[in-house]
Amino acid sequence: MALTDSPLISVVIPCYNEGKILKDTLSRLKAAAEDFPGQTELIVVDDGSADNTAELAKQAGATVVSYGQNRGKGFALRAGAAASKGDVLLLTDADLAYGTDALREACLLLRSSGADLVCGSRRLSAGSDKGYPPLRKLASRGFAVFQKTVLGLPMSDTQCGLKAVKGEVGRALFAACTVDDFACDMEFLALAVKRGCRWAELPVQLRTHGASSVHLLRDSLRMARQTLRIRRRLKKS
Repeated sequence: MALTDSPLISVVIPCYNEGKILKDTLSRLKAAAEDFPGQTELIVVDDGSADNTAELAKQAGATVVSYGQNRGKGFALRAGAAASKGDVLLLTDADLAYGTDALREACLLLRSSGADLVCGSRRLSAGSDKGYPPLRKLASRGFAVFQKTVLGLPMSDTQCGLKAVKGEVGRALFAACTVDDFACDMEFLALAVKRGCRWAELPVQLRTHGASSVHLLRDSLRMARQTLRIRRRLKKS
């Protein structure tokens, strides 16, 4: 699918109890969207939040996809993609961790490179992991080697939350995904590589470093198991 001169850009934001920051996030996105290369629709996926996430999103004029039970980032992204109409899907986390300029740059790179998919990469940007504890840095780098070995993914940073993908390509990939948790990024990219999607990477800097809910040992083991399951599923498909 070729991008039009003025594509509709669907910004998909998975949210779980993000009421404290969502108003500011949507305000910043609306202001930044004036410089995006096309019209923009904001899609907030309320992933079973217990706070006022959905209400704030509606007040801001965003399209809201909401369901009662927390299902995880992967489920939320699939729901948001299914509700989108854009020629471009622009994926970002609710804290806008990489700022808004990177979102615009991802859209421009998607057009100029001829790629089907643009992945943000912290590893291509010097000092992007500043502020992370040494043990988490080591675990992150070790896991990157592991998932590359198991899944053969050529991307340098599979877990970056910023991505831009052609709309039809992204909706087809998400429709084929099954992983509900944070391993969804690996499944999405592994499917893209298997289907021959062209990809490009955009160096990004971490601008917002909020509190992490990651439990290093528990979540590392869970991600490793999910990685192996993704490989088994891809071999069968």
